[in-house]
Amino acid sequence: VPVMIAASLAGAAPNVCLENKSVAACFDPSTGLLVRLVNKLSGETVAIRERGFRIEAVEFSVSPENSRLQSCEKTSPDRMRCLYASGPRTVTHTYTLRNHFLEKTLTVQSPSAFGWKSVVPAIYDLRGAKLDVIRYPHQRMATYFGRARKGGIFLGLEKSFESSTLHNGVLSLSYPVSLKVGANQAIATEPVYLGVYKLAPGDQEGPR
Repeated sequence: VPVMIAASLAGAAPNVCLENKSVAACFDPSTGLLVRLVNKLSGETVAIRERGFRIEAVEFSVSPENSRLQSCEKTSPDRMRCLYASGPRTVTHTYTLRNHFLEKTLTVQSPSAFGWKSVVPAIYDLRGAKLDVIRYPHQRMATYFGRARKGGIFLGLEKSFESSTLHNGVLSLSYPVSLKVGANQAIATEPVYLGVYKLAPGDQEGPR
């Protein structure tokens, strides 16, 4: 049975979490954004906070700053879906829990055709986390690894030729689109992945 969290509820509602034996991810129902990540493999809580997303089109730009959260729905134990509206346009972001990682996609829909220029599916603030963060390029893509004392996180885009940036501890996962989208066409972004791991015996510990 889906669990619906209305955006207009008075007072602070408890966080909504997706959880399995490897990872727990908790979301603020008033924003729909990630506020806590628990690495169950290493027993560590990672102070990572999601700052939003951005859709850049020739005709408009959509982000949480110019949108209204309409609803958040936990459609199953391993899926969270939130709907944002910016005028007549909507953006749905969906988190899906896999084994030891989550996938996030955005789905954009507009009543009028538009020229889609670029997308930032997720912005993560890592400044509060005690992590050594490195960028590891592979096969025209890049994965970011954040090592903690006993384990760490990995995150990136399932997309070649991505244009992500890490600046002052804030990671913006992005890529160019350059696509004509028809009126009322619902189109999804490439997935973001965010996962956890545990250091193997003999690996060097991360920051304390």
